Amino acid sequence: MVEQVIPDAGRLVELAGRCRHATCPEAGKLIEEAWELSAQVTAEFRRFAVRYSSGFHNNAGRFGMLLEARAHHDAALMLVPEDMRDEMETTTLYQVARVTINMNHGDDGSPYYGENDCNYVPLAIVDAALRARAQASSDTAKSEGEV
Repeated sequence: MVEQVIPDAGRLVELAGRCRHATCPEAGKLIEEAWELSAQVTAEFRRFAVRYSSGFHNNAGRFGMLLEARAHHDAALMLVPEDMRDEMETTTLYQVARVTINMNHGDDGSPYYGENDCNYVPLAIVDAALRARAQASSDTAKSEGEV
């Protein structure tokens, strides 16, 4: 059995905060850091990261190609938990990018909000995705008695 590594929810929230205040030139590095940290969160995400998809070698390879192409929006969307992609709202009102994911769904602490002060939507998406993953990580740690 593969042991699941649960990253500290604080690390996820800290990275989310950095995304919130980052500038566009920092986006690629922060999105890549979020991918690496998120890959540790759940077995489900690890399966997602290596599942084969048509046209690309695997999702990790696809993610890398998106970053290389500076397709930050598509790369950021890959970080949103799969079951939270159905309802998403994005706005750039007053030159601040804001994103809401997992709207109108259940008791899991949702919805999750993200924003970026420099009006860059991909970083707002990563902010929201990391906050959702931090909650999931915290819930998993509590259920396993690690907190």
